[in-house]
Amino acid sequence: MSSTIAPSPLSILDTDLYKLTMQQAVLNQFPNVEATYRFTNRDKSRLFSRQCVERFQTAISQFTDLRLTQQEHEWLQRTCPHFNPTYISFLAAYRYKPEQIQVTFVPVSADGLLGNVEVEASGPWVETILWEVPLMATLSECFFRFVDTDWNYDNQDESAYTKGRALLEAGCTFSDFGTRRRRSYHAQDLVIQSLIRASRDVPNTGRFSGTSNVAAIKGYENTHSVSLDLWEAVYPNSLLIALTDTFTTHAFFKVCPIGSIFSTHAEND
Repeated sequence: MSSTIAPSPLSILDTDLYKLTMQQAVLNQFPNVEATYRFTNRDKSRLFSRQCVERFQTAISQFTDLRLTQQEHEWLQRTCPHFNPTYISFLAAYRYKPEQIQVTFVPVSADGLLGNVEVEASGPWVETILWEVPLMATLSECFFRFVDTDWNYDNQDESAYTKGRALLEAGCTFSDFGTRRRRSYHAQDLVIQSLIRASRDVPNTGRFSGTSNVAAIKGYENTHSVSLDLWEAVYPNSLLIALTDTFTTHAFFKVCPIGSIFSTHAEND
C-alpha cells in the first residue's frame, strides 16, 4: 500500500500511555535535565529509500500542529486520576519543537537512493521524552508507505482476532505495544478492535490488557532500585507495574529482589 502523503500522528495522545506517566515523573523529579534519544535500526539489511526519509522529515515539521484539545484535556482529568493538575496544564501548553530533531540519510546503494537513517532528538528531557513513540511510529509508517508497499488491510482484522482468541483460550495475559511498529494508525486500530472482540468472545480465561513501562534513570548503578524508588515517589498508590527487561531481568532481580522494595504494597494485597 502506497501514498504520496507524509503520515503524522492524529493527536498528541497518539502515543504510549507510559510516555505520559514518565513525562509527569520527569517534570516532578528532573525538570531541568537535558537528554538525547538516538534511533537504532536493529535490522541493518532493511534499508530506507531517500523518498521515505524526505517524507519522514516533512512529517516531523507537521508535529507543531499537535496540541491537547479541550476534549482530550477533560478526558484525561476524568479517566486518569494519577495525572495531577500541574502536569495536565503542562501537557496542555506543550508543543513539539522540530528543531530538536536531526535526521540524516546515509546512502549505501550505488544510485544513492537506498540507505540507512540516523535520527537524534536532543533537548530538555521533559520535552524530548514525548518524541520517542510518535517519531518511531511515523518512521515505521513512512517505511510501509514508501518502501515496503506490498501489503493491504485484507483480513488483518480476522487474523488478529484468531491470534487473540488463541492466546485467550490458552490462558495468556497480553498487551499491545504496537504503536511504534505499526504500518498505519488504521492497521493498529484494526488489531486493537479485533483483540477487544476476541476478549469479549472468550470472557473467562486469559486477559487482553493495556500497556505500561517504567524507566526513570539516575545513573546506571543500581538503576532499577533508584528508578523504582523515584517512580514510587510520583505514583505511590498506582502504576506499580515494572518491565524487568529494561536493563536485563538478571540485573532487575539482583537489586530489586521480591519482598524488598515491593513489600509495602505486597502486604496490602
